[in-house]
Amino acid sequence: MHKQTHALTKAQAANIIGRFYINPKLAHKIIQHKSNNPRLTEYKKIFDCIKVLTDSQTVMSINQAKKRYIYWQRFPHRMHYERDYAVANLMLTGKWITPQRYIKSVYHCRYCQTTCADVSICDFCARLLMRKM
Repeated sequence: MHKQTHALTKAQAANIIGRFYINPKLAHKIIQHKSNNPRLTEYKKIFDCIKVLTDSQTVMSINQAKKRYIYWQRFPHRMHYERDYAVANLMLTGKWITPQRYIKSVYHCRYCQTTCADVSICDFCARLLMRKM
């Protein structure tokens, strides 16, 4: 048999994890056992898939995932933007939910009504106001 030389894609990783989580209780036991004994070479493919999906070098244990999941449940408006919540959800359910992006606020200048993403007054109006002072 030849060694696999190409890297896993996120779609392949999600497919492998989905099959692994058919029996969630067994999956949790395996992940917890591997987290407690990091030198084990068994189930390395599953951990590689989790690392590919989460873009991280480490895999959190089931206990850490439960703590993070419970913590983010207290902030329902923010939890879907947080990476920790997405990773914890993956570890507990086997389903990867990509974290959403924050939507930047758009401000309108109080004087000329131009739009800006950073401040509530544009540079031109700020210079005019500074001259008046």
